[in-house]
Amino acid sequence: FEMCHYRPEQYFPNFMQTAPRLALPVGLTIANDYIIMDRSRFYENIERVPFMYGNIQCVYIIDFSSIWNESIHYHKPADLINRVLAYIEEQLEKQADDGIQLLKDYIQYALVGYSWKQLLALVARHPKALADFVYPLLITPTLLTGPDTSYEARVCIEECVSFFTDEQVRHLEELIWASYDDQKEFTIRQALSRIPAERLQLVKSQEFIAEGGAKENERGFQSHFSSETYTTDMWLTDQGVDVEAPENRSLLDTSRKLEAFNNQWMNHTPPVEPVREVLPYA
Repeated sequence: FEMCHYRPEQYFPNFMQTAPRLALPVGLTIANDYIIMDRSRFYENIERVPFMYGNIQCVYIIDFSSIWNESIHYHKPADLINRVLAYIEEQLEKQADDGIQLLKDYIQYALVGYSWKQLLALVARHPKALADFVYPLLITPTLLTGPDTSYEARVCIEECVSFFTDEQVRHLEELIWASYDDQKEFTIRQALSRIPAERLQLVKSQEFIAEGGAKENERGFQSHFSSETYTTDMWLTDQGVDVEAPENRSLLDTSRKLEAFNNQWMNHTPPVEPVREVLPYA
């Protein structure tokens, strides 16, 4: 099965360059099917949430990619979404005519949360060119509040709001208030804070931000990883040994010299002189 995915991944960029409007649905279908199958191992019911983009029927499937998206290298077929968007972004940067058309094609085949998340991330990098394109998505409660897309949607609001009319901003504020219940005051504040205070149109939005202040945009899920060498001192401390006691510190300092010698010559025969230097500590 992995080898079946290998060749499409290997040659997909050439496919996109040669026939983008044919390659796009192929790449997204592979990625969608893979993510749905992968998520099915953990969740019995895969919910499909329909919404409209103009006259286009769209679907959003929660895939909790806000948790696993930073480990995309473990999900190679899903990375085809990024290959598709990379080509589209290349066309946008060239100001090619088919850039917007490809985005419209994209939303017809996007399904899983990861595909919508990455689309919003692309839009946030090109707000001037894509503000009009993304506005109908931002006023979709499904994407504004979805666990996979809410952070990126707020980033889009912040980057694109300067290109929205006052009436569009008013509608966006109304949607923010309507999309969250009263128990989610923090999230409402996060969303409204993406709009400059002087652009807020609703009195209750103005008062809400004035009273409680703005909030930074934070991801719903964040992970951090660090590592360090588990030393002899750490191990002894975990065993209840006082490593700072004079007699113990003396032994540990001596042991450290022997350990350094051992590490240096682990795979080689040491010359006579280094052996003479370390021998007294043995």
